Amino acid sequence: MVFYYIMIIIKIFYTIYNIQYIKLLFYKLRINIRY
Repeated sequence: MVFYYIMIIIKIFYTIYNIQYIKLLFYKLRINIRY
């Protein structure tokens, strides 16, 4: 049961990390298009 909660927490952190990474990629793409 505890292991299950740990997996959920890891999944949430992983998703947040991926969202930040995707935002950074989009930001870089916008800068590249602009210049």
